[in-house]
Amino acid sequence: MIIPITVVTGFLGSGKTTLINNVLNQVNHSNEKILVIVNEFGEVGVDHDLLQTSSEKIVQLNNGCVCCNLREDLVSCLLESVKQPEAKKLESIIIETTGVADPLPIIRAVQTSPYLRPYVRLDSVISVVDGINVMKNSEHVSEVKQQLAYADRFILTKSDKLANDKKQELLTHLTSVNPLADVRYFKREELFPTQDFFNLELFDAVKEIEGLTSEDHAHTHDTSCSCHSCGGHGQNNFESVVLTTTDYLPENKLVRWLDEVVLHFEGTLYRYKGLIRIEDRELMGALQGVVTHYELNLTPHLAEDTPTKLVFIGKGLDKNYLEGSFKKLTN
Repeated sequence: MIIPITVVTGFLGSGKTTLINNVLNQVNHSNEKILVIVNEFGEVGVDHDLLQTSSEKIVQLNNGCVCCNLREDLVSCLLESVKQPEAKKLESIIIETTGVADPLPIIRAVQTSPYLRPYVRLDSVISVVDGINVMKNSEHVSEVKQQLAYADRFILTKSDKLANDKKQELLTHLTSVNPLADVRYFKREELFPTQDFFNLELFDAVKEIEGLTSEDHAHTHDTSCSCHSCGGHGQNNFESVVLTTTDYLPENKLVRWLDEVVLHFEGTLYRYKGLIRIEDRELMGALQGVVTHYELNLTPHLAEDTPTKLVFIGKGLDKNYLEGSFKKLTN
């Protein structure tokens, strides 16, 4: 069995601890076994009453979950964990980042390690978002926007304390940073649906971009735009660029173009994914990329039913370069 990994990120005080404990307490009433990997500083973890006293790096929780303290290399920690006899019972793994961490190293480790591939897969990246403070925090702390940019799902906390216009402003801001992520809401006094947390299969999914067009996000891509939702000015912008076409793209040119784009935006391109019509293919291709690593695979979708739609998320992206170079593929 390939074990799904859920990465939970979010800035300090966003509610990561509360959310993780909420779902773990629900797992307590089932037979599921969960491995939880937390940061070494103990800034976020599971409630003390869930843990038994142990000097081991991996400890058994009262509810049958396992908690691994991330003091060493993540790949080694995961391998050690999944190779234990008890790992046969594992249903899921939660990796919880520090509040000021960039989630990219974790994503890269899980996605690219050949040693982990037989055992685990990256299921989703969840960003727990402080509805009251996220816009202020993202202006001053670059890691906050990185946590948003890599997310597959936003889980909003404290949003019930916002007026309707402020909530809409918040949602607009989140969409401007990352239009790929969907949104759920969490109140600490309520049970969060476990089906909205585990086994989401969002990291490799392409269905969430089906409704996007380049016109939907036109103002977001303008690097000279001064509106608040664009997140700043010039090269400090976190932006999304949407590319669409009904043409079928030649596969060899497509791969060369992707390689050129990755090289051109090295260090500023964070995530990109989409569905692509490919010449001489009846089925759609699915693109899924993080920084310099991407995969292009066929999907069950018929190409004749769906046009090509790609979304690129990064900082200070040159929309004109992306659109111009993409257009050459169809000529």
